[in-house]
Amino acid sequence: MAPVSTRRRPPPTRRLIRRVIAALLFGFALLALLKSGLLPQSALGPQPGAPEAVSTGPLARLEARIFPPKVDWSNDYAMVQELRRRIAADGLSDAKPNCLLFIINGNDPPADTRVRVLAKHNAECGGDPKTMPDLFLVKVDRSKGTALADAGQRGQFKPLK
Repeated sequence: MAPVSTRRRPPPTRRLIRRVIAALLFGFALLALLKSGLLPQSALGPQPGAPEAVSTGPLARLEARIFPPKVDWSNDYAMVQELRRRIAADGLSDAKPNCLLFIINGNDPPADTRVRVLAKHNAECGGDPKTMPDLFLVKVDRSKGTALADAGQRGQFKPLK
């Protein structure tokens, strides 16, 4: 006859919680391995030559929040999108991010690129459509990936987050 165990099983909810926590820890460990380069991207993704799928699910958003993608500061479009994100994060403008217009001075060296930020006025953004107020100036060092803005006081530059 087999010995009878006196150990009680935990309630089903506790077992479920333990399993969910273990799955989350495994997922984060796998994500950390992918980002560290120890595990190749092809281990989970499509094979080379296959079209790249764009994921917009909750895991992709969580990954982007934990491990923000690197910004290609030499690309004007990528730089403007990053400036939009930083300006919104810092609360430098009451305007919606899509209601900001960026004018890049193409004559500046990469270490000191000046970007003028204006507010669009139209049906979506509000305001008088005949005007486009100048909000502030942003100085970008493309080689270091840093940005300084003179929002609040002209000529007094403070770093953007």
